[in-house]
Amino acid sequence: MCQKATLSKLFFETIEEFGSDLMNHNKYMNNYDYHNALFLLEAIPFLTNNFLILKMTSK
Repeated sequence: MCQKATLSKLFFETIEEFGSDLMNHNKYMNNYDYHNALFLLEAIPFLTNNFLILKMTSK
């Protein structure tokens, strides 16, 4: 499990430079906020860095 946490941290740090553009896009951030709220209310586990949400699925 520690290796997965390290990989996810590395992934988020790597794509962080792209986040500033996305965070200034109003439609994208509204969609992000909507899905973030849904996952929180339904207690669905996910990873986020304030512009991207990663959720594990069985697909």
